[in-house]
Amino acid sequence: MEGQINNSDQRGICVRLLAKIFDRFVEIAQKYIVTLKYVQVYNQRVDDLLSGQKGVNVQSLSDGNCKHVKEVRINSVAGFIEVYESASRLRTTAANQVHDQSSRSH
Repeated sequence: MEGQINNSDQRGICVRLLAKIFDRFVEIAQKYIVTLKYVQVYNQRVDDLLSGQKGVNVQSLSDGNCKHVKEVRINSVAGFIEVYESASRLRTTAANQVHDQSSRSH
């Protein structure tokens, strides 16, 4: 899903989709606010990867959003990549039989 995030030809679906969304904003000359929350669920624990807080008591809201998780605004794909790479360093990963650094979260 992630691909090679810094190589525009090898990016995964999430980054490609985000690029299309920002391109579309420019095409239609509309201003939108895009925010990002990034959590990991691992071993029945929720970690907020943007704040670094582990074991967050997340409250799910009826609109699909969640409380008690840090949210940041992003204005471009480059801004997303910066935030995403920083937060991804906090993800739990480990080697498995197929990959050297497989995500341990789902």
